[in-house]
Amino acid sequence: MAFEGINFVLNLINDYIQKGKVNAELDKIRPAVAAARASNPGLGVLLIFYYRQFKAPDESIIKPGATFNYLIWGKGVTSDEAREDALSLPTISQGTGPYERRFSQEVWIPPLRKSSITKAKCPFPPIAIGRFFLGNSTKARFQLVEFSILGGFDDICETSIELPKDTNVDFAILNPPREVYWFNINGKQKVDVPIKDCKTANGNTIKVVDLDPWSPFNARAAMVFPVDDVSEKVLSIINSTRNCNPLGTYVNFNMIRWIRPENIHLLRFLS
Repeated sequence: MAFEGINFVLNLINDYIQKGKVNAELDKIRPAVAAARASNPGLGVLLIFYYRQFKAPDESIIKPGATFNYLIWGKGVTSDEAREDALSLPTISQGTGPYERRFSQEVWIPPLRKSSITKAKCPFPPIAIGRFFLGNSTKARFQLVEFSILGGFDDICETSIELPKDTNVDFAILNPPREVYWFNINGKQKVDVPIKDCKTANGNTIKVVDLDPWSPFNARAAMVFPVDDVSEKVLSIINSTRNCNPLGTYVNFNMIRWIRPENIHLLRFLS
């Protein structure tokens, strides 16, 4: 399928009738999406396609496939922000029966014009601007981190990437929260985040997360976020926080990376 110059595949659409229904819904929103992209080329569009599927008894030889139901869309600098926009408007839809499920598939249409300055929303407040402390090397060092709904944030190992000679990358240092929340069928759940004050390579004090407070050799790291197109590309080379899906309610959390304070050269604090 093609929409706004993007070709994409809906792997659940496998017949002519289903494809016709999807194209009809796309035609309905095409003028509004085109107007939104033209008025602000820096925003991308997220299409969310909803399906319904009946679950046949195990003994049945007939296994019904998914059928397209409806779609919604939203706009934003990132897919997270566009998803938040798409879900901000209340909708009324038919409920599911006892042998029926509803699920979705997403298609991201990137901005027409990528900004040189990152306009993505930070999941937590930025408090300073820093860059990598390289010493005499060209290695930018990162801390890999995983999240557990029971234990919170934990260190995995350090890793590094090579930067071109005589270059560096700026990033925002975030103010880490003392607790984070996730949701399950029982509602809102809380995980504590141990915070420490630590010195950067050039002697400034910042707040970091204690990733393993029970170990005498524990790692501590700052949450950092890209500030421009260059830092976004560099930070994206490193994997985001492992198992962070439960923290999806924090917009753009998957753009956070972690760096130990001794590997940060702080440039300035933000007012």
